[in-house]
Amino acid sequence: MIHATGLVRAEYTRQRPAWGEDFSRNAKLYQQRLTALKEWGASQMSTLPASSRHFVSSHDAFGYLAHDYGLAVHSISGLSTESEPDARRMTELVNLIRREHIRAIFAEESANSRLLQNLARETGVRIGGALYADGLGPADSDAATYGAMYRHNVRTIVESLRSPSDDTSK
Repeated sequence: MIHATGLVRAEYTRQRPAWGEDFSRNAKLYQQRLTALKEWGASQMSTLPASSRHFVSSHDAFGYLAHDYGLAVHSISGLSTESEPDARRMTELVNLIRREHIRAIFAEESANSRLLQNLARETGVRIGGALYADGLGPADSDAATYGAMYRHNVRTIVESLRSPSDDTSK
């Protein structure tokens, strides 16, 4: 989003050169807010030990979080929310969850929860909550803006993956 903000600023400036300074100022302010948001996310994720930073989600949409915060995200269906995993993929996930002691599976607002429920039932792992992957939440939700959606996802992940023994304040 930081990079995209720069691209939008450049295009707006190209379209309306007289407003270029305003666009630059606003873009810089928004990029600062996004940088602070990313730093907040890092501080939240730092409360989790590396061994707890694995989770399963409906599809492979959280690469940015994995990259930024050292998460291992394992998807049920790959990149598409439309594809259905075969029996081999489900067996691989069951084995992975057990081997890595994965604590949570995350639903996405737009995904079929039946597969998640079956996987949770098979492994005994809990469904950690809903994440927003392909867009913002409704206007009245806690994910109505990019920043709110990002905070929602980070909080949901951290709260679901944290165990009582992960308390770093001791």
